[in-house]
Amino acid sequence: FGSSRFSSSSRAKRSTSDCPSRLAYISYSLRHTTQQLNRVIFAAMSVELNCGLKMPNIAFGFWQSPAAECAQALEAAIDAGYRCLDGASVYGNEADIGEALAKVLKSGKVKREELFIVSKLWADDWHQVEAACDKTLKDMQLDYLDLYLVHMPVGIDKPAGLDSLGRQQRSKVPTHVMWKEMEGLVKK
Repeated sequence: FGSSRFSSSSRAKRSTSDCPSRLAYISYSLRHTTQQLNRVIFAAMSVELNCGLKMPNIAFGFWQSPAAECAQALEAAIDAGYRCLDGASVYGNEADIGEALAKVLKSGKVKREELFIVSKLWADDWHQVEAACDKTLKDMQLDYLDLYLVHMPVGIDKPAGLDSLGRQQRSKVPTHVMWKEMEGLVKK
C-alpha cells in the first residue's frame, strides 16, 4: 500500500469529480451516434413510388400533437433523422407545424428537398379539393406537398347534418369526381 502514488481518498475524490463530465460525454456520444445511425437507417428505408419519388418508410406523425408542442416535436424528429412528416388538416395543427418547419428550413438544419411531406384531404372537404389543398399549403408555409392523400374512403356532408340514425350524411360528391380533382392537383 505504501508504494501507491495516490492515497485511496484522493483516488476516490478524483473519480467522483470526473464522473459528471465523463457521463455527460458518454451521454452526448451515444445521443450523437444514435442520431447519425437513425439518419442512415431512415435514409436507407424508403420505397420508390411509381412517379419516381422515394418515400421514407418511417414517418413522424402529428396526430394529437398539441399545437404548443409542434415546434419542439418537429425539431426533435428532424434531429432524430426523420425525413417523412405526416400531417392532416383535421389534426388542427398544420399552421403550427408550418411555423416550426419554416424556422427549421431557414436555419439550414435540413433542406426542403430532403423532406417528404404528407397531408390529407378530410372527409368533409370532398367538394373543395383544391381549396383544401391550398389551405394546407398556406398553413404549412409550403409551395408543394410530396403526397396528398384522401384521409377517409367515405366523404361526409357536414352541412346536411345527421340522418335518422344519428350518423353523418354521406357526401353528395361521388368518389370518382373527388379522385379526378385529386389527380388534377398533380398537374398544377
